[in-house]
Amino acid sequence: MKRKKLYLKIFLFLLITISLLLAYQVPMIETTSFWIFKNKVGILQTIKSLSKTDTSLAWIIFIFSVVMPITKLIIVGYLLFSKEIKPKAMTILSLISKWSMGDVFVIGILIVVLKTSAYLDAKVIAGTYFFTLSVILMSVIDSYYSFKFKNLNYN
Repeated sequence: MKRKKLYLKIFLFLLITISLLLAYQVPMIETTSFWIFKNKVGILQTIKSLSKTDTSLAWIIFIFSVVMPITKLIIVGYLLFSKEIKPKAMTILSLISKWSMGDVFVIGILIVVLKTSAYLDAKVIAGTYFFTLSVILMSVIDSYYSFKFKNLNYN
């Protein structure tokens, strides 16, 4: 039983890590303007292009789209493979978790805004799905350990 649990934890951690890395490498949105010109945009490309024009916005996107998910991934990995739940890790995780779905909502709003243009069409492509998968899986694991941690404190 313990071996199956360990394999499940390894599988989940690898799935989250790979999907997050793919989300950074694969474009998230494909835009078509005037029915001819196509452009594919990803998180890292957006940060790079914004850093030339609006550095404050680039830093905000970098912090919320790269730093926070990677920090959360590290803490989730620690929780998955540690013997006991540390209160400090749970405190950091609860602070980060409040903002973790923000990226998904921003991408959704961006797509809606782009689709309202008469000359521009936007499609969600693979990078968005990879990013969403990693965020949702980290949230599920976060919820599981938060529930487990609360039960340990009440008993």
